[in-house]
Amino acid sequence: MNEECISSDKFGINGRIPVAFSRFVDLTVLNLTGNLLSGPIPSAFGYGQSLPRLQILDLSNNIFTGEIPADLGNIGSEVSGNMAIVLKGNKFNDKSLAPLNLCQNPNFDDSSNETMCPTEQEILCDLFESTFGEEWVKNENWDDNYIHPCGNNENNTNRWYGVTCNDMFVKKVNLSSNGLGGTISGRIAQLSSLEILSLRDNDLKGQIPSNLTTLRNLREL
Repeated sequence: MNEECISSDKFGINGRIPVAFSRFVDLTVLNLTGNLLSGPIPSAFGYGQSLPRLQILDLSNNIFTGEIPADLGNIGSEVSGNMAIVLKGNKFNDKSLAPLNLCQNPNFDDSSNETMCPTEQEILCDLFESTFGEEWVKNENWDDNYIHPCGNNENNTNRWYGVTCNDMFVKKVNLSSNGLGGTISGRIAQLSSLEILSLRDNDLKGQIPSNLTTLRNLREL
């Protein structure tokens, strides 16, 4: 299909968003703000090569529920720079996070929302990547887009392996003897509440980031 722009804002459209929209390969603008669209955003949005030329996706001020699809940040794969994604004013699961690749897009309207895009998640994901997290002995929940590092069930029992928190702030990261390789990401120094960082008995290379000295609460390294 060679539609380039669909703009139906405040038309009172209800029901679910048509999955067929995800197959409009030439679409550059999809604006459906201010309608009564409900249910989850289809997982087809962002999957594979869906909507490769899309530059603006505005689904704000509807009544979408559930989780934001994990692949939504992949939309606009052929667009240079970051595409604009606007999702405010919906009813997404308030205990679920937005996908990390979406949070890393500065043109996502909720990228600075700590509830949907907690900074601590992004920082620890950098540590996961720089130390080959897929090869760790234990890495429960570290690669889950929708779980806060401190957990987000009733008792926070699904927190990331080795992470201990207080009031949803990371206080301790214990990954000793866990098969870490690579290097320690300097972004770990942005965990301002961190008190204990234990990474001993691993196969880490390089130097300990000098900026860890800026962590005023750090008492064990």
